[in-house]
Amino acid sequence: SSATRRALVVEDSSPIRKMLKRLLEKNAFAVDEAGNGEIGLEKLRANTYDVCVMDFLMPIMDGVTCTRTFREWEKRHRPEAHTVIIGSSANADEVEIKSALDGNFDDFIGKPVTSSTLKDALRTAGLLEPAAPAAGS
Repeated sequence: SSATRRALVVEDSSPIRKMLKRLLEKNAFAVDEAGNGEIGLEKLRANTYDVCVMDFLMPIMDGVTCTRTFREWEKRHRPEAHTVIIGSSANADEVEIKSALDGNFDDFIGKPVTSSTLKDALRTAGLLEPAAPAAGS
């Protein structure tokens, strides 16, 4: 598509944030970053993103609270839009993951996030073309 897709990475770990930014940029997304849920929430309200990768556990405001708060705001202010929010966590248990997906997240990827788990989630969300067959490029 002509318009560049926009992504937001909300993650308190700087190395993970940079890695996710690189992976998204490789897949032709323009990427903004936020180091906690409070800044993430400000950016989600100020801009329209195609996708947001949201860490569960962060200082100041965690990802679950940020996402729930944003979804309430989104319903009121952007009823026609839906930002895809992909939760990520190193040690979320099944219950946390299920409650996140039942709630306000579109998908969940475990950490460490890899290029392939991120791409799978983006494909599921319809934000990446299906994988091409492995024959010549």
